[in-house]
Amino acid sequence: MVKKPDARVRYAGIPDNHAIESKKLPVDLLQVDPQAQRALDTKRAERMGDELVPGAIGTIVVSYRDGVYWIVDGQHRIRAIQLDNRYRITEVDCEIHYELDSKSEALLFLFKNTESKGVGAYNTYRVGLHGGLPEFVELERVLTKHNLEVSENGASANRVGAISTFPKLVQDFGGDVLDQALSVIEVGWGRNGDSWEGNLVSGVCEVLGRYGDVITPSELIKKIKSDRRSSTAVVQAINETAGSKTGSSGSGSRRVAGFYVVLDILNKRRTKSKIGPIRYLASREYLPEDDAA
Repeated sequence: MVKKPDARVRYAGIPDNHAIESKKLPVDLLQVDPQAQRALDTKRAERMGDELVPGAIGTIVVSYRDGVYWIVDGQHRIRAIQLDNRYRITEVDCEIHYELDSKSEALLFLFKNTESKGVGAYNTYRVGLHGGLPEFVELERVLTKHNLEVSENGASANRVGAISTFPKLVQDFGGDVLDQALSVIEVGWGRNGDSWEGNLVSGVCEVLGRYGDVITPSELIKKIKSDRRSSTAVVQAINETAGSKTGSSGSGSRRVAGFYVVLDILNKRRTKSKIGPIRYLASREYLPEDDAA
């Protein structure tokens, strides 16, 4: 299991005593390292340029490395300045960090943004992986093993799109359980976009993570195949369960619904040795005992 440590441990790659200086820098000197930054949102930069207020630009955080001033925080503001034709701003106030490498810059970017404002799950993953954060490194290992890559534009047979869910599964259950879950899903439902839907993967991880001492992946695969529903139909069942059984339709309730739906598949036609928490078992109805598997 890769638990998320507190911020001081999580961002230990940022040197404690590195030099920091404040001064104005020419806008034209500031560059972007795409590995240590989110992707530029052009429309956002254009909108900021249209509404630019020189006195509200604030301080741009940069790192001086290899003779270049790399933007850590503020690339959209700098792009807005470059697009603006009214004020023709040539210099900006900067907080300059020295003695950082590209990975430390990535961690500083995440600290400046993720801890205070949203950066988006895809960019958090991409920059966190470059920065060496353990849950992202372990997730990348598991996905690569299954010939999967992270997509910013939704899931497909070889791409996962629910990137906000997957690192949490690594933290909660560990990479090995996620590895088992992806194998179960691939054999049981096949490879398609819905197979890698976050709440479905979460449900399989929850079942294997909680009850791996009493069930095997092969048993769950057998139950999935006998259920005969496609992954698309199961995802639909998860969404319906989230609304009707949990009393809420938020992401947390959908994760619980994924757990319940996968448990239903596992317990189908089973009247003895049913698996699941007491509250869950009390709310389900099962087929007569002579139909038990």
